[in-house]
Amino acid sequence: MHKLAQKHKKLIVKIRSISPSIRSGLLTAIAILGLSFASTAQIVRIENDQAVTDTNKFSGSVNLNIYTIKNNSQFFKLATGSQFKYSKNKNTVLSINELRLIFASQSNLENRGFQHLRYQRTLDSNFTWEAFSQIQFDQVLKIKLRQLNGTGPRMQLFRKSKSKLFLGLHYMYEYEEEYETDIINSDHRFSTHFAFSKKFEKSFIHCVAYYQPKVIDFRDYRVSLSTTFSIELISKLHFNIRGELNFDSAPVFEVNGLTYTFLNGFSWDF
Repeated sequence: MHKLAQKHKKLIVKIRSISPSIRSGLLTAIAILGLSFASTAQIVRIENDQAVTDTNKFSGSVNLNIYTIKNNSQFFKLATGSQFKYSKNKNTVLSINELRLIFASQSNLENRGFQHLRYQRTLDSNFTWEAFSQIQFDQVLKIKLRQLNGTGPRMQLFRKSKSKLFLGLHYMYEYEEEYETDIINSDHRFSTHFAFSKKFEKSFIHCVAYYQPKVIDFRDYRVSLSTTFSIELISKLHFNIRGELNFDSAPVFEVNGLTYTFLNGFSWDF
């Protein structure tokens, strides 16, 4: 861990020393890579420090990550994605897209991706009502197609200075088709999550935890944990380190129920 931290520190120092012209080119490259996959793009974690505002505003970000994941075998991957948000008065529309290209140890190429749309209506300073729809695929987890539609409240439990804590309580309907079988799953689930974020002068940390059991059988559930640490390199450009841990009590046949992912990459906000 100490060596990894030293490498990250050296990388940040090198990026800060890049000339303005090269920095500009880097920003352009990240934007092109992120937007080029915006229409293709998987997620269960959509919570991303999304604050609903009472002002008209369009904002977004694009990102590029290189990461590794351990499941039945080890993979190295390239991930790109985008997020767009438009707020007007008490209404917010959020779009999140992601595509992950997966290079396996056998040199074959697999992929996973998703597109997520969400509408939020601010009820008061602490309560927001949400409705969402999502479509995704994941060859590693042998999910040919998964569609989600859900709704529920999102509550602000705590806000102090630059720290925030939210609780989401949602119902969702899930339709799923598996690879290599004719199995189709059609389930009703609860989706509960806690999200915590804290901003510092030049960085921030964001943590989110999900619990998603079946409505009629709580023995069938999913747990998801994610932590992101982001450092501002220059204005609007961030270096991100993210860890993800997922557990499915009833995964697709011959797929491990426990998976973890580590990502390192850059994001550009606008």
